Amino acid sequence: MNFEYFEDDLPLNGIKIVETAQGVSGPYAAKLLGSLGAEVIKVELPEGDWSRKTPPFLAESNHTESSALYLYNNTGKKSVVIDWRNSEGLHQLKNLIESADVFIEDWDMSARTTWNLNSEIFLEDKPQ
Repeated sequence: MNFEYFEDDLPLNGIKIVETAQGVSGPYAAKLLGSLGAEVIKVELPEGDWSRKTPPFLAESNHTESSALYLYNNTGKKSVVIDWRNSEGLHQLKNLIESADVFIEDWDMSARTTWNLNSEIFLEDKPQ
């Protein structure tokens, strides 16, 4: 029996996911979808995901690129830094979200209201 598979054969091949979630649950969900073939783009603020500062670290220093938690949940993703707290960055983020099939976030309601990021962004052009 041959268990070999090709990337093009994965069930979520061709699906684009934009993720702004931090920590564990959102990034892990995006990682699972990526392992099924989705293209995952992690968007971080300039200070980065808080899990970058969470031990254990793979190196002796507390370097932001060596957190085991961050590396485990974000391996295989594309990444970009966008400061969506200013108007230019918010415009960039909205454009990226509009180009996606799925948006994964973990903001509280006040943040969604402040940045005017809600499900209507997707429903306007993608009613399915």
